[in-house]
Amino acid sequence: MEFLFGLLGLLYLISPLFIWGLVHWHWRKVGKDPQTKSTTIIPQYEPFQHLPPAIIGVVYDTRANDADITATLLHFVARKLITIENNSQIEERWHGKVHIYHTVDYQVTKITAQQKNNPPLLPYEQLIFDQIFAAGNTINLRTALQQLKQTIRPIRQQLYTDAVTAGLFTQAADTWRRRYYITSRWLIGIGFVTGIFGVGVPVLLYGIILRSYSRWMAQRTPLGMEAVQWCEGFKLYLHHAERFRAQQMTIEAAEHILPYISVLHLQIPAWQLELPASLSVLTKP
Repeated sequence: MEFLFGLLGLLYLISPLFIWGLVHWHWRKVGKDPQTKSTTIIPQYEPFQHLPPAIIGVVYDTRANDADITATLLHFVARKLITIENNSQIEERWHGKVHIYHTVDYQVTKITAQQKNNPPLLPYEQLIFDQIFAAGNTINLRTALQQLKQTIRPIRQQLYTDAVTAGLFTQAADTWRRRYYITSRWLIGIGFVTGIFGVGVPVLLYGIILRSYSRWMAQRTPLGMEAVQWCEGFKLYLHHAERFRAQQMTIEAAEHILPYISVLHLQIPAWQLELPASLSVLTKP
């Protein structure tokens, strides 16, 4: 009997190795990205398949974050669906080289006359659009952002779903990542409490293993990996070419590029110094 208990105790102590092997196998099955045919980054001069910026942002970093929502608002401006007007009180000094904002106020207005060449809104875009203008066709930007925060979870879930529909992921990017993260929190908590009595260390290690792998549990498709490689080329082009032409850009060109600058995590301050404040303010993290 003592031998049996000793054997069980030994198996319990080395069980984190078994859990690690099981989790690693599962990651290779539902989390690991396929390999690309070539690792050479070629400059690209337009977004991958002209996908909207938020979808590009999700496939690039596998997360639907605030930058993707901000980029969608900027994309609405470029598509002539909304206007964003700067009603802030600004004091100019040093011959306009320095702008001091005494009050910050931006107004978002829906353009009722839709452009004929505008493609229909994707489901996540429709959610954002309807939430912003739920109370009327004109709203303060800060109020609009507060309204979006109230429904940010369904918007993010729909964005993940739309990325799957576009063929970029095998399943919603947060499906297994969320499950791993929630389970790891429970295991770390239980392991920490029971570790005081010297029996919870393996459980604590279970949680650490799941937490470590949770960030990688978003599997792109071959098309998704092609999009990531394309994004690197587009990012290379934007960083080394377009940002040096910012002063000479038209408003229309800036409106088209800014959403992608935001989701590809380029050096936003380098653009803010040269682009109109009514646009660059939305690119702040």
